Amino acid sequence: MPTDLTLVDLETTGLDPFAHRIWELAAIRRRPDGSQEALAVQVALTEAEISLADPGALSVGGFRKRYRPDKAVSPAAAAQRLERFASGSVLMAVNVSFDVAFLRVLLHRSGVQPSWHYSPADVKSFAAGALGLEPPWSSQGLADALGISQEDYARHDALEDCRYGLDLYDRALGRGRAAALPADANAAGEYLRGLTFTGEGYGCYETFDVREDGTHVNWAERRRIATLLCPDAEDDDLDDEAQRSFSVRFQLAEGTSVTAWWLWDGDGHLAFVIGPADSPDRVLSNTDCKKPYMWEDIQLDGGPAVRSSHERVPPPASPAL
Repeated sequence: MPTDLTLVDLETTGLDPFAHRIWELAAIRRRPDGSQEALAVQVALTEAEISLADPGALSVGGFRKRYRPDKAVSPAAAAQRLERFASGSVLMAVNVSFDVAFLRVLLHRSGVQPSWHYSPADVKSFAAGALGLEPPWSSQGLADALGISQEDYARHDALEDCRYGLDLYDRALGRGRAAALPADANAAGEYLRGLTFTGEGYGCYETFDVREDGTHVNWAERRRIATLLCPDAEDDDLDDEAQRSFSVRFQLAEGTSVTAWWLWDGDGHLAFVIGPADSPDRVLSNTDCKKPYMWEDIQLDGGPAVRSSHERVPPPASPAL
């Protein structure tokens, strides 16, 4: 049953939840119908707590410019307000282990028992899963791979970071405001792979379960795609590839049509046609689809295929065939 999600973000005086303190706390609660409400507070600090702060952490968060001690609430008040705000929801964060560690200390010292879901969720895990990436991950790298620009957000403002986290989560799930696919072929191909295959394991290698809203593509369109991928192939070979291939079509959140096409021929050939098959905007192809760094942009003007400019995606730890 769908439940509310609460994306939380903190600005702190350092990285140690026992030695350092939260000075800004924000959260956005989203309901299953898409409606949202926000919470943002600054938390009062003592002079001793400020003296023990990590200068680098204060600089990153803009503490000296933004902290308003006259507007800050007590730690206990901040804990109570967050507990009421997030009660009954699933807590999420871009780096959830960091935020939860600080919140546990804040709530314990304030005598507040949390009533949100016992298992918080990490936004980076959703994003990495959509891209087929193994850890470690950086939020900036994941955002870049999913086509989310850091420049669109006032980063390290807690409420603005909540908005950033929700957009990252939405993009990982194939929805949200970012309309453009990543320019990098590896990132775009792995993102679309994650949207297409929904079963357990690595899509088009360990699982062939596809999204429920995908529409199966007929033989004629599969042959048209095979012709795009192999323009110099003989007719009989194209007929054979069309017969043995599989294909589904779905739409991205902004309405762009994507056709996934795959053929298992020993190494596995996976491709995505963005836009209509007869006049696509972009074609991505991977002729060894168990390797996420083998994506190419197929040039539709007759020029050569362009491999990704950098191998940002490492190969997965998958069993040998």
